[in-house]
Amino acid sequence: MKRILFFLIACCLLSISYKLFADGRDEYYQTAVRSITHSTSDSIVKMYVKISSKDIIACSDALFYYWEKNGIIHRNQGSFSGNVLHGRYTVTNVNGLMITEGYFFNGIRDKHWKKWNNNGVLIRVDLWIKGQLKKTELYNDSNVSEEIVYGKNGKPKKKLDYTSGKKNTFIYKDNIWIAKRKLKPFSRKQIETDSLTVSLPQ
Repeated sequence: MKRILFFLIACCLLSISYKLFADGRDEYYQTAVRSITHSTSDSIVKMYVKISSKDIIACSDALFYYWEKNGIIHRNQGSFSGNVLHGRYTVTNVNGLMITEGYFFNGIRDKHWKKWNNNGVLIRVDLWIKGQLKKTELYNDSNVSEEIVYGKNGKPKKKLDYTSGKKNTFIYKDNIWIAKRKLKPFSRKQIETDSLTVSLPQ
């Protein structure tokens, strides 16, 4: 009898653990949220808002917060005045194809944000961690064409370009991208001069 009871308890615990693991985002769903669907002439937006009071969330002046009030999404730096977006956020076009998918956590962007063109082809993936953009992947013909890594200040730091068929590395300095070239063996004189300056795409 004890073995059966132990087995049942173990199964219940495994079931709960599996649910949290399968969600992969259990922190989003352990709080009270309300779903909202907003339709426009060319898209449908589905989101969740957290039902909480302002004093629960400690806002950072450096971050942008997204919140909803009376069915309208607002964005403010450092604060909010409504129900913050919290959980999955999707935008689909009139044909039902995904245009945008991402996650909010307490009003700030979090995790991976994906963007597709109107034909459903993936064109961009951004990685956000606690409201700060960390990396961007740009796609061309379903392959990654560029990766941009951002520093703590949110400015670009490094870019990997694959458009030429091989990886080219660029460093962002003084508002321009500087291409780093591999030096030939024993070419010590090139260390400070072997760079190519290119303009930053807008």
